[in-house]
Amino acid sequence: MRKLTALLLAFLLMTGLVAAQESTPEVTPEFTPEATATVQPIAEAGLYTVQMRHDGQVRVISLYVSEGALSAGDARPLIIGLHGAYGTGVDFARYSTLVALADREGLLLAFPDGLNTIWDDGRPNGPNPPVDDVGFIARMLANVARVAPLDAERVYALGYSMGGSMAVRLGCTLPGQIAGVVSVASTMPEYLRPVCDAAPAVPVMFIQGTDDRVLPYMGVRGTYLSFEASREYWGAHNGCLVAGAQEALDDADRFDGTRIIRQGLNGCTDGAGVSMVGVFGGGHTVPGGQNPLAIAAGLTSMDATAGELLWEFFGD
Repeated sequence: MRKLTALLLAFLLMTGLVAAQESTPEVTPEFTPEATATVQPIAEAGLYTVQMRHDGQVRVISLYVSEGALSAGDARPLIIGLHGAYGTGVDFARYSTLVALADREGLLLAFPDGLNTIWDDGRPNGPNPPVDDVGFIARMLANVARVAPLDAERVYALGYSMGGSMAVRLGCTLPGQIAGVVSVASTMPEYLRPVCDAAPAVPVMFIQGTDDRVLPYMGVRGTYLSFEASREYWGAHNGCLVAGAQEALDDADRFDGTRIIRQGLNGCTDGAGVSMVGVFGGGHTVPGGQNPLAIAAGLTSMDATAGELLWEFFGD
């Protein structure tokens, strides 16, 4: 293990990164072993805490490499998990429901930290001075590809709340690098319409609770489109021709107070479909996950997980 960590650290130091392996998301050891001249890819599964310098700032990433990703013998999909405001990547690893999916499907996961716990997702009143989060994510992907078996054509961004807005921004600003976007508990930001209008079609999914009091299902005038208006925007943007029938998912947990209804838009440009997942009775939460906030965020649906919904839409 020490030899592996030293070899990995050598690469990460040369690329402006520093890493340490973790056995669980709850543990974050800090150490600086001596670098060696030989660089090898990651050879053991686990959660790695990575520090990367970008634009003069130290940025932190929790990189999860599943056993299946290493044993598959081919390049593997990666999901970028983007936390909400005032969260961290390692926290989102706990409640995103993505780790279980990665273990089952042999995936890679990257949970970056927003600078000062927020994202520069393109909103007018964002960080001042602006933060190059788009460039940070692009550079992160390039570095991950050098140490893990990353399939660069199957990189997906799933974000929660402000992270959902950031995921949409990545889908619109990194064409060819982000193969699909999932926004949980955040409808389409109106402030991203100019950049998304000029972007090519990209598959998108919105997962939204009808009882979300933080980012409402009905939208926020001048800031966020409603759930239905988000469907109309992306249906038009992606050139979708057919609206699928609404599908009620199995009521797997009859005591959670929610039902999930899904509708797809098909016949879209370059196969860039749109999936709209309404969580009726759901609050500002991640389906299948824990309540990520210290406030009363509303009900959490346990009828499906965000990871399962993503994989049903994007997976093989």
